[in-house]
Amino acid sequence: MTLSACVAGIANAVLILEPGVVPSLLSRLVTGMSLAGIYPTVIKFIATWFKIGRGFAMGITLSALTLGSALPHLMRAVGVQFDWKLVIFMSSLACLLASALFAFVLHDGPHQFSKTKADLNQFGGIIRDRSLMLANIGYFGHMWELYAMWGWFFAYAIAAKSTGLALENAALLTFLIIAAGAPGCLFGGRLANRIGRCYSTKLLLIFSGISALFIGLFFNGPLGCLSRLY
Repeated sequence: MTLSACVAGIANAVLILEPGVVPSLLSRLVTGMSLAGIYPTVIKFIATWFKIGRGFAMGITLSALTLGSALPHLMRAVGVQFDWKLVIFMSSLACLLASALFAFVLHDGPHQFSKTKADLNQFGGIIRDRSLMLANIGYFGHMWELYAMWGWFFAYAIAAKSTGLALENAALLTFLIIAAGAPGCLFGGRLANRIGRCYSTKLLLIFSGISALFIGLFFNGPLGCLSRLY
């Protein structure tokens, strides 16, 4: 996590130099790859501290992720303007501070997992393991579903407003839609503890899939139905 956060901060900071299209795309690629070394491992790290209430603890962590992802839309909604280079600098600085915390402050909890080593020879075995691949495909689908919605909803709201939807502030609606996932993560964590992770995951993905199917029907309103779908 220390190494990944450090690399993410440096790769992100490259954008301040305005290096051009290809280097900027490579910067985003490296940043994304580095985040893959932080997010899953942080979830595993949280799990080392809990046996009872582990689902809710993870829900709190994901709630923070969700709220942080929504905040830029709130800043836009209230008219706060920052120079984009300052935003990049501060986010890179946050990565480096996180790297220092990982290295010098945090440590695994009492319920540690056994040490494992990555083995590329296991790749074929993973693909052939039906149960594992079904879980992976479900997770990959969830990532496309979630981050596509987060990245797409503001454009959707702007387009709907331009065609007559009674909407004053598309950025504020987008913030509320994404930020609603924060208490949703807490609820999901509680639900996982109560009925089990697999059942809660299936239930919530069904609701999310239904929302995705019906969202287009409410392009022109009413606004209340549009908000409730997501």
